[in-house]
Amino acid sequence: MFFGIPDRTAYDIQFQVLGFPVRVHPMFWLGSAICGFSPDPAAILVWFAVVFISILVHELGHALMIRRFGREAHIVLHMMGGLAIEGSEN
Repeated sequence: MFFGIPDRTAYDIQFQVLGFPVRVHPMFWLGSAICGFSPDPAAILVWFAVVFISILVHELGHALMIRRFGREAHIVLHMMGGLAIEGSEN
């Protein structure tokens, strides 16, 4: 699970950005919490927002390049970051 595509769970969050399907695995939030632990709840919320947006934008860059070459792509955010994967999401 750490370096591949994580299996689907009932707790995945799914949405689309710029026409790309995005799936956020629940372990993404755990990995973010471990890296940005703070006793201040406001700081944790800011940390989650910054990590989520920065990794999503990074993976969107990869997905846009895949699209540029005429292929479909989807994005999965997981504990170790994210993946832009060529092909349609199954």
